[in-house]
Amino acid sequence: MSRIVLDASPILALIHQEPGHEKLPPQLLADAVASAVNLAEVYSKLVSSGSSSQEAWEHGTSPVQEVVSF
Repeated sequence: MSRIVLDASPILALIHQEPGHEKLPPQLLADAVASAVNLAEVYSKLVSSGSSSQEAWEHGTSPVQEVVSF
């Protein structure tokens, strides 16, 4: 299987269960990665909307298997 690279939008869609999140099933996410830059965007949006720092990091990194440098 190919590696899937996620940007901030699909990660946030998964976290918030927004329309389209179902197009990213667990088997597709098994090898998903995201750049540290995209995860910083996810983190800042989650904190801005009221999540604690710890919650934002846990939720933001939960869909990915690896954080890669930009």
